[in-house]
Amino acid sequence: MSIVKEANVSLLVFRTYIWDHLESVKFFNSFSIISIMDSAYKTNVYKMSLFEIDGVTSTEKTYYVGFAFLMSEKEENFTCVLQMFLDLLKLKDNIAKVIVTNRDTTLMNVVVNSKKKSHH
Repeated sequence: MSIVKEANVSLLVFRTYIWDHLESVKFFNSFSIISIMDSAYKTNVYKMSLFEIDGVTSTEKTYYVGFAFLMSEKEENFTCVLQMFLDLLKLKDNIAKVIVTNRDTTLMNVVVNSKKKSHH
């Protein structure tokens, strides 16, 4: 989110929109060992990238954690989204041990940096 000032008027401009569901949050808190992250480039009518996070249960079933529309696939956008999803975890030690991505180097850098910060 950023603030844009025009003619003495401050406007809030959202650059990331995030959705999740209460049941998904419950699953995420119970089964957060494996996360699957993928982003689709601006193929929708909003011309925003769709970033999705899924998880895997102990019975090898996948579940949907949430998704976000991103204005751009920059590190600060991925960092913001990942932090919001990490904030959903009740126990911060339950951070994913295995993260599967679509080999997006920007996303991979953010994941590595967030994992480093979480161990301090």
